[in-house]
Amino acid sequence: MSNCAILGTSKIASIHLNSLLKNNFKKFFLVSRNINKAKKFISEYKLQKNKNIYPSDYAILNKENFDLINICVNTNHHSDCLDLLRKSKSLIIVEKPIIPINIFKGEYSKYLKRIYKKHNNLLVCYPMLFLAKSFLKKFSVEKNINKLEIFYNTNGKNKFNDIGQDLLPHAISLAYELLGKKKFSNKILKIKSKVYSKKWCGVIILKNTELKFNFTENLKKKSQFYFKINNKTVKRTTKIINGVFTNFLKFKNNKIKIKNPMHEFLNYSLKNKNNFSWLHENKTLTYEVMKINSLFLNK
Repeated sequence: MSNCAILGTSKIASIHLNSLLKNNFKKFFLVSRNINKAKKFISEYKLQKNKNIYPSDYAILNKENFDLINICVNTNHHSDCLDLLRKSKSLIIVEKPIIPINIFKGEYSKYLKRIYKKHNNLLVCYPMLFLAKSFLKKFSVEKNINKLEIFYNTNGKNKFNDIGQDLLPHAISLAYELLGKKKFSNKILKIKSKVYSKKWCGVIILKNTELKFNFTENLKKKSQFYFKINNKTVKRTTKIINGVFTNFLKFKNNKIKIKNPMHEFLNYSLKNKNNFSWLHENKTLTYEVMKINSLFLNK
């Protein structure tokens, strides 16, 4: 492989970078509009020892060739980055959500069509797809899921509807895999939400299936994620083992170690960057995520 560019200096940028460092890129460029922010990021996350990581500003995107450009800037600037990269032939992976639904609102579909017309090499990052795949592979699950309830608390700063916009992509991608893609082709019969300062709750009624979402964002609480299938709880737990962030799933008194979902998503995407089916499936899921987010926003 040649080079990889990470756009942004957020915590999620560090998570993506740590996953991508395991791949055989020649050089990594940490890109920010202000190169001093990039240098500070490298210092804060103690990346100086890795001689293949270089701080840079956006000018580098026109000077080097990249196999991967990974967008991890604030969601409100995703569209600016995608417009900037409109002539790029690199694989582009965007941290979810692809664009801010609260800004684009009813125009989101029109804008997405314009994005995908310019970028046939675009993927949105949905690690929960791979958490769901691991669960289905490791555990025996009843075929008919009539109720799926997803609980997620993060130590994010979002409030009100922004909580839903932030966390729905995780929940919908999980449900998309657990329920099967055909379920999402069903007409939504009912949708409703309750919005609070630090809590967001939503319900979607599909044919024969009820989806419930319970999200909170609180800087004082640790991240917690679990879901219930027909009222039976599946817990994701994490632990640092020998310096490695390790994931586990617990279901019916069985606790099983799984691969890191973020690593799996990024590695699979790199291996399948020319796989039309994978690109198309991701695009279809992105439209579903944005459609459901838009429906909730307009309630």
